[in-house]
Amino acid sequence: MFSLNIHTLSENEPIVIDGNFDPSFLDVDEKEIKFKDPVEIKGKIYQASDDLIIDVSAKTYVTMPCSICNEQIKYLVDIKNYIYTQPLAEITQANYDYTEIIRQAVILELPTKVECNNNCPERENIAPYLKKENNNTVLGDKFHGSTKK
Repeated sequence: MFSLNIHTLSENEPIVIDGNFDPSFLDVDEKEIKFKDPVEIKGKIYQASDDLIIDVSAKTYVTMPCSICNEQIKYLVDIKNYIYTQPLAEITQANYDYTEIIRQAVILELPTKVECNNNCPERENIAPYLKKENNNTVLGDKFHGSTKK
């Protein structure tokens, strides 16, 4: 999906990327993780000395389950200034496909867990089933109960 002719690279003239792209290039085939919204990508590709530089920002939404209640929620994936470099000597073909580089930038930005409104209302319902530590009920990354002194 994203490719360029390596011989068109110049240190003086970057190749500009600016558009909204179908999320199918992300190639995510997961039951609970879905990309439905376009991926907004802005950036540039250029040559610096003997290196290829890809400098992009990307924004899209992913739908994934809340780690507390399992309801599907939309989460903003917002990547600012992702920079990828590769020596030009390592690029063996004139047509350079950088789809996987953009894909990995987005996928690596996904959180391991998300929560409804950053504080799921179901959190209190599961508190009795969680491990207690020193008078504190551990609820994911948050503590409820008395504080340690």
